[in-house]
Amino acid sequence: AAHADGLAALLARCVARRAEALAASDRTLQRKVFHEGSDKAPAVPAAAKSHAKWCVGKQAWLDTHATPLMIGTRAVTQFTKFKGTWVGHMVYNNHSTVDTRLPIDGDYREYDTAPYVPGHRGTDRVVVDRSSRTAWYTSDHYANFTELKL
Repeated sequence: AAHADGLAALLARCVARRAEALAASDRTLQRKVFHEGSDKAPAVPAAAKSHAKWCVGKQAWLDTHATPLMIGTRAVTQFTKFKGTWVGHMVYNNHSTVDTRLPIDGDYREYDTAPYVPGHRGTDRVVVDRSSRTAWYTSDHYANFTELKL
């Protein structure tokens, strides 16, 4: 019982420290959608915007060329672009009952913004609405989005 109490206390301290760090951080989750070029919109890397344009234009090609890839225990899809392997074309669930930052009725796919490096996918993603051909960039793994002008 003493061991379990000690572990519970350690866990509580870790959770409290993480909450303090998030509260003090400049990267506190804002959960907003920005429009590219607006005053508060984060800068979008040129390579991410270029990749978003490519993904928007290649939806039909990706439907037939994206193949399964296991990363740990997670099944994702991959495709080859310019001799590199990229992860993407998985369905992005907007979780409309909880989080409606993107339009509710979209048919979304998500893409990494850089070629896949085993062991690290990073946090940057592009989300494409297949029906409207609109794209959003996120540098913080879906916490905030910037709608791209393509």
